[in-house]
Amino acid sequence: VAYNNAVHSSTGLIPFQINTGMDFVLMPELPKQPPTSMSLMEWMNSLKKGWEDTKKALVEAAKNYKAQADKHRSLQPPFKVSDRVYLSTKYLRLKLASKKLGPKFLGLFPISKIINPVTVQLSLP
Repeated sequence: VAYNNAVHSSTGLIPFQINTGMDFVLMPELPKQPPTSMSLMEWMNSLKKGWEDTKKALVEAAKNYKAQADKHRSLQPPFKVSDRVYLSTKYLRLKLASKKLGPKFLGLFPISKIINPVTVQLSLP
């Protein structure tokens, strides 16, 4: 869509306009009144069916992407109070000469409180 809607430097026109002679409209509005011609009605039905098929295909593709992404994932075992865990330094300001060469994790620190399944409070020194 982006390529077909971008003005080409050589022609000064968009490729869609060169091929069809019409301006490109991303989502054309359908008429509010029923058409009089049967062929136009058939065209609109096929257009609606095409949009529905496209939506179904996109939903199915999203399911497939999720299935592939989840294939190698495993569930995190639940944390318990007094478990010892590492603390990520990603959002910590450490006074180091080089963040790149600094440690990625600090720890092991005991868990003092479980806030929710993915958030815990640590007992820090």
